[in-house]
Amino acid sequence: MLSPLRPHAAHRHSLRSAFTLIELLVVITIIAVLIALLLPAVQQAREASRRTQCKNNLHQLGLGLHNHHSAYDAFPSTISGTIDGVSVFHGWGAQILPYMDQSPLSGIYDFRQRNNNAVNRTAVETPLSFHVCPSVPGDTRRNFRFVTGAAGWGAASSDYMGVSSISTTQYTNGFVATPRPTNTDGVFLFSSRPGTPGRKIKDVIDGTSNTMMVCESAGRSHIYRLGNMVGNCDQSMLTATTTVGNANCVTISSWAEANLGALRGSLSDGTDTRGPCMVNCTNNFQIYSFHEGSANILMVDGSVRSLSENVSNDIVAGLITIEGYEVLGEF
Repeated sequence: MLSPLRPHAAHRHSLRSAFTLIELLVVITIIAVLIALLLPAVQQAREASRRTQCKNNLHQLGLGLHNHHSAYDAFPSTISGTIDGVSVFHGWGAQILPYMDQSPLSGIYDFRQRNNNAVNRTAVETPLSFHVCPSVPGDTRRNFRFVTGAAGWGAASSDYMGVSSISTTQYTNGFVATPRPTNTDGVFLFSSRPGTPGRKIKDVIDGTSNTMMVCESAGRSHIYRLGNMVGNCDQSMLTATTTVGNANCVTISSWAEANLGALRGSLSDGTDTRGPCMVNCTNNFQIYSFHEGSANILMVDGSVRSLSENVSNDIVAGLITIEGYEVLGEF
C-alpha cells in the first residue's frame, strides 16, 4: 500500500533541486569572469600564431631569393630595359615566382612586357599568401595607384618590402649618430638590364647575418600610423589626382612592382618623412608591423629576426647598408 506521504516527499525533492535567481546570477557572473580572464590569453595565442606565420612568410621569401641566387649566381634586382625593342620592367617579387611553387602564375606572367601591361593584369592582381601577414586587419588589399586612369586597375599588395638603402636625411638631420658611410646601398639598390645579373652574396661586405634584405612594411597600400589607418587606398584612387593618391596610398607596394624602398624615419606620431622613429610608427617606406613591440626582418643569410621598435637608429642604419662597416649591437 502506497504511503500518502510519498507525493509530498517528491514535491519537496523537486523544490530542493531547483536554482534560485541569485544562484543563477552568481553562476553567470563566474562564467563572465572566467571568459574575461581567458580572452586575453586566447588573443595572445592567436597573435603568437599569426606572428609565427608572418615569420614563415619571410622564410619562404628568403628561400625563393636564395634559390634564384643559386640559379643565376645573383639575387634578383629591378630589371629595366628593352627586350626585342619592347620596354620592360620587373621587380624581385615576379622573378622569384618559379622558386616559390608558383610556376602556373609565373607561366601567365609575361616577362617580355612591362609588369603593368594589360597582358599581366590577371597575374598581378593575384594575391599571394606568402606576401600577406595575417596580423594585418582587413581583407585583400590592392595598390590602386598601380595603373590609374579610366581603365586603371590595382595590383595585389605585399606586406614585405625589399631594402634598397637608408634615406640620407636620417644622417644629415642627426637621427643617425654614426657617421654616414661612403656606401649607403642596401641589397636591392641595384637595377640591371635584361640578361645581366643582380647583386651577389659576395657584394654584402658587412656580412650576410648582419644585413637585412626584406622587412615588414605591413598594411600597404593603405597608409597606417601607430596602428591606425590614415589613408584609404581604395578603388576611388584609380582616377584620383596624384596629390590625393599620395595622401592615401603607399606607392610601390605590390609584389609585382619594384617593391623596395629607401627606409626612412618619421616623427613619433608617424608624420613627416624624417625623424627619430624608424620602426612601427608608419608603413610609408618604414619598417612597420602589427606585432606589439617589434617587426620581423629577413637577413641576407635567410634567417628571420624580430627587430625591437625601441632599437637605436644607428643599428637600423647598420642593418640596412651592405658596406657600411658598422659594428652592430643587440637588436
